[in-house]
Amino acid sequence: MSEDQNNLQTADEALRAINDYSAYLTEMGHTGRPVIDRFRRATTVLFILALIAAPLAGFGIGIGYRVAVDVIIPRMTFDSSIRSDFSVPVGNLGGMYRDMMFSYADIIAAVQPAVVRIQALRGEPGAGRRYVSAGQGSGMVFYESPTRVYIVTNAHVVQGADIVNVLVGNGANVTAHIMGYDTSRDIAVISVLKSTFNLAVGEAAGSPVHIITFGDSDNYRVGDIVIAIGNALGDGLSSTNGIISAVNRFIVIDDMRVNVIQTNSAINHGNSGGPLVALTGEVIGMNTARGARGTEERPVEGVGYSIPSNDIVPVIERIMRGE
Repeated sequence: MSEDQNNLQTADEALRAINDYSAYLTEMGHTGRPVIDRFRRATTVLFILALIAAPLAGFGIGIGYRVAVDVIIPRMTFDSSIRSDFSVPVGNLGGMYRDMMFSYADIIAAVQPAVVRIQALRGEPGAGRRYVSAGQGSGMVFYESPTRVYIVTNAHVVQGADIVNVLVGNGANVTAHIMGYDTSRDIAVISVLKSTFNLAVGEAAGSPVHIITFGDSDNYRVGDIVIAIGNALGDGLSSTNGIISAVNRFIVIDDMRVNVIQTNSAINHGNSGGPLVALTGEVIGMNTARGARGTEERPVEGVGYSIPSNDIVPVIERIMRGE
């Protein structure tokens, strides 16, 4: 028998086997398709049930976990012996704060009473003499005589003014007299009647006034903490703190080169003439300017300048002596 005849015989046998199996299923009341359809329906239902059950199971596990963590475990670990009278321990250091810890408040309280606000007025030309603000700044009381109180400030605060008012206490005005100034150092001295000054601050006419103490500015280093006090923005006396950023800097004021201390204490308009104070309570500089070389794209921040006390004192002495 040839190979082709063998293949035909095998195909005929397979066809007869399929026909015999189909006849058997028919005789038994079955066909192939219903069995397959029932199987598909069953698996589909099981799949749908699994999709529904999975999220429910996950939600249940999550709820169980939260209940265990938030309710069951805390109750198991709670110490019932302290439950009825438990309280959080709170410190009571407030009453002892001034004795136990350092505060800038102590330095400010000692120095600020000797700091005043200054308002410079200039008369406008015309028949009806009218005065307008020519500038504002700060000043430091450094000396008192039996009849007058003497204040040092920046020359640029009072130069060219027709009237200089010193504001003290709650804003009472005292008219000041310009004793003299040195524009090359941007330093000026003004004075007021002591009786008027004491009346403005609410003291008796002969009462002593608060006076600053100058320190040796050469004794202080870059990195030392300082406090700037003054009439910032004309809003009244305020204080800012920082450090000495640099020494022996030179800036130009009214075409004059002035030696200054650089600090990152905030110094703004109105601070001119106010003190730069060390932690010792000594005045080691007079605030005179803020960094002004910035641009809108690159503004200057944290750069202020103070005239060293060692440059202020000799000028004050010359003015007071009339030299």
